[in-house]
Amino acid sequence: MSGVAKIRDMRMTVREAAEALGCNPETIKGHVRELFPELMKNGLTTYLTEAQMTAVLESMKTSVSSGTLANLQSEIAGAETAQSYEGIGYGEGGASGSCGGR
Repeated sequence: MSGVAKIRDMRMTVREAAEALGCNPETIKGHVRELFPELMKNGLTTYLTEAQMTAVLESMKTSVSSGTLANLQSEIAGAETAQSYEGIGYGEGGASGSCGGR
């Protein structure tokens, strides 16, 4: 096997990466555009090396963590608002910390 064939075997397309990870190819494309904009060329297949895929995976983990953190912060803010309204007589249950139907 030639050196070029070995290198080609160590790469995967965006679609292959998405299938391997069980996610939408657009998700992978978004991370690749952010990390490696020079790789994305309209109409051409994008190949990712193992190092590039590792960077994409780390970016995906960070995105999920950030999204989860933002969701938690939003939930906490909503709960605090509900508690403050309950404490001044706008909700049921006084200041019990109940969030209604949540």
